Amino acid sequence: MKSLHALYESKNRLYWRGKIEECKGDSRSLWRTLFDIMSEKNDARDAANHCAEDFATFFSDKVDSRHSSPV
Repeated sequence: MKSLHALYESKNRLYWRGKIEECKGDSRSLWRTLFDIMSEKNDARDAANHCAEDFATFFSDKVDSRHSSPV
C-alpha cells in the first residue's frame, strides 16, 4: 500500500511540476495553476464549515423522506 501511495505522490508532483513549467513566461497562467494546486486542499476547509447539527438535520430529513415515500 505504501508503494502505491508513493507512486501516486510521485505522479502528482510530476504532473504539477509539468503544469508549472508550461506557464514559463506567462504569469497569469502561473497564478491560475498555483491557485488550482492550492485549491485541492480547500475541500477539507469547506467540510469544516458544517457542524454536527447540520449532519443530524440532513440525516433526519433523509430518513423522514424515505419513510414517507411509497415503495
